[in-house]
Amino acid sequence: MVFLLFPSFSNLLTAIAFRNQMQNLKLLIGNINFFHTYPLVKLPIDVQLPLFLIKEELKTRKLFRLLQEVGTTESDFEPHLDSLIFRVIGLDDDDYRISDKYFDIMEKRSKKLEADKDSIAKQAFKAYHEILAIKKKMTKDK
Repeated sequence: MVFLLFPSFSNLLTAIAFRNQMQNLKLLIGNINFFHTYPLVKLPIDVQLPLFLIKEELKTRKLFRLLQEVGTTESDFEPHLDSLIFRVIGLDDDDYRISDKYFDIMEKRSKKLEADKDSIAKQAFKAYHEILAIKKKMTKDK
């Protein structure tokens, strides 16, 4: 049965290594509890992680946009979580069509952020669903 799912031994080892990495990541970050104000909502780790990363990316974009408005220039200290978000969601970050759409989504959502947890969670969740729609469309077009 295992050989039907994994035609080669190296694929089986890769799948096992990926599963172990995900388990280690789950132990490392624990329960992110993305929706701090709604503790009864339990999301799977494969949804919590991209939401957490998107939330952090949106906050970072908002902060650095505000810093630019007061006169600072671009900084090497600005973290870019884009390729990590792409990888976690399962998108190809080398495809410029995906990158352009992703950039537009993140810009639009970061501009709508307000300084409260509900606003941040709402915009991150909307961005996540818009990114998943891109993924669905791209896999359909292939």
